[in-house]
Amino acid sequence: MKYKEAQAKLQKVFDHQQTVSVPKLKRLFQSLNISVKKSLGNSNREVSYLKGEISKLEKENKRLREGGGNPAITIMYEEMVCKVRDH
Repeated sequence: MKYKEAQAKLQKVFDHQQTVSVPKLKRLFQSLNISVKKSLGNSNREVSYLKGEISKLEKENKRLREGGGNPAITIMYEEMVCKVRDH
């Protein structure tokens, strides 16, 4: 099934509040490249990884600040901190 065709069928289901079988819904989602599988806990690993990266950037930032500083490292550090805090 093509993307546009699957999109039209799914829109019709939503518009008319039709009941759809699970196999048909799976085919529609597959055609639309939509995954509904639950994450396997990768989120915790990602947060741990980001915290480690922040720690490395903090150390590098401190080292560079004492030796003159590098604004690119500071910006990277601030971006990483924002990502982890938003999570």
